[in-house]
Amino acid sequence: MAPAAPAPDPQKPDDVVAQFSPPKVEAALWLSLRGRVPRSTYWLWFIVPGYAITLLASGLDALTGAAPTNAIAEAYRSFLGETALSLSALPGPISNITVLAYFWPFTAGSVKRLHDLGASGWFWAAYMVVALGSWAIFLVSPRSVLTVALVVLATLVGLVFSVCVYFVPGTPGPSQYGPDPFGRP
Repeated sequence: MAPAAPAPDPQKPDDVVAQFSPPKVEAALWLSLRGRVPRSTYWLWFIVPGYAITLLASGLDALTGAAPTNAIAEAYRSFLGETALSLSALPGPISNITVLAYFWPFTAGSVKRLHDLGASGWFWAAYMVVALGSWAIFLVSPRSVLTVALVVLATLVGLVFSVCVYFVPGTPGPSQYGPDPFGRP
């Protein structure tokens, strides 16, 4: 008679595939600002879907012949003319709706990624104030050199923010924001 197999330990996956399977997708992953997400989860569940949704929406805008409808498009039109607007990658109405719908899930993922880096989610809020504020000033005064410099500065801040959030590994071990996503002590 063969010996009985030991009971599986829920803390230790019994095969390699289970160790690399994606996290259980719950509403909290996309909606809650609490917790931490590692780089892999951030890329697979926030960045890649965001780009895919954006490309799909832009394609639908192009297929329907929808013209850019936002204030940035109007600033381009007034500053550079209709030809520059038609050559730009500014979104149409479908893209605008998509960006608004995806804004909160992307915010939740970015805050959780900052938590994994040991930083407060308020850095995301500060970044959004800088980015959206610079674009608001650009819309009011698009021909000002100071306005353009402010938009360039906000873009550089966004680039540094993106590199940190996309590529820097999270802090090992538990933190004030939750347990380590990889279970490291």
